[in-house]
Amino acid sequence: MICTFSAMLLTAPLIGAPAPKAQATVDALVDLLPDDTAAIMVLDMPRLAKSPFGKRMLEVLSAQPTNLPWLDFNKLGKDVDLAVVGQFAIEAFAGDFCFLLRLREGSEIPKKLAEIAGDKPIGVGKAAVYSIHQEGSLYFAALDRNTIAVVMLCGEVKKESVVKEGLEAVFGAKRKGPRAELRKLLKGIDQESTIAIVSEHPKSANSALFAFSPFVQTNNLNEYKGKVVRFNLEIKMSDKAEVRAQVEMDAAATAEAVAKAVEDSKAKPGESPWQKEMAEAMKITRDKEKLQMRGSIAAKQLDLALPKN
Repeated sequence: MICTFSAMLLTAPLIGAPAPKAQATVDALVDLLPDDTAAIMVLDMPRLAKSPFGKRMLEVLSAQPTNLPWLDFNKLGKDVDLAVVGQFAIEAFAGDFCFLLRLREGSEIPKKLAEIAGDKPIGVGKAAVYSIHQEGSLYFAALDRNTIAVVMLCGEVKKESVVKEGLEAVFGAKRKGPRAELRKLLKGIDQESTIAIVSEHPKSANSALFAFSPFVQTNNLNEYKGKVVRFNLEIKMSDKAEVRAQVEMDAAATAEAVAKAVEDSKAKPGESPWQKEMAEAMKITRDKEKLQMRGSIAAKQLDLALPKN
């Protein structure tokens, strides 16, 4: 449940290429991510919260069950200045997630985390790490006065070795910072984008299937998992969301097969109203080994993602 929820977070707000001063802050947070990070999201909540589409998106997210009492989507614009989210340790599915939050003055998040944290911290590197979920899948640590890290482990968290490995990747002495190719993709984001996800990694296919699942049906794309080279997804927000994505496959023939598989799935959209709307809204084209996807989403369409009583 909690890792399914993170799929929504990965298609939640990201800011495009920041101004030089902001870029220095983004780079500092990116440097803290594990070295096997497969996908990166950068989030500017105050900017998002001013967008009519963004406001409605936060309201929709707030209505979803999350088991995260410390996370109030409607207040994120007041609590968080900047977030960098990394998807790492990908094996068969989604992997783990690291949320690095640069907090605003007066943020209530640290207080809420302290209220639900375990009594005894776990010493990992120089950090005092606390469990904040009864199933042992969520941990947090304060890195400095205004920065916290929250780690979401999606593997076998009942195994002590799995938890140790995941926390060491974020808080331990192991070399940090993602691949240079991934950093390059991040710097190439359109400055007008409000949302973006970038990935360049041997396991990018797992990340792509996860990130694109809200927009196109991906269950018939599993056979192409080992053939995704890199991808990016960007969204420009106003009173609507303009979605643009590009996926680079290992060969033109593979891209052609994937485009056909997506079109076939659009002919038989899922049962949910949201899936049907997205199948209609998203258009896919191909240029050799690269696939482009474009579409427009109105704020009112977000209501289709709400659970029905």
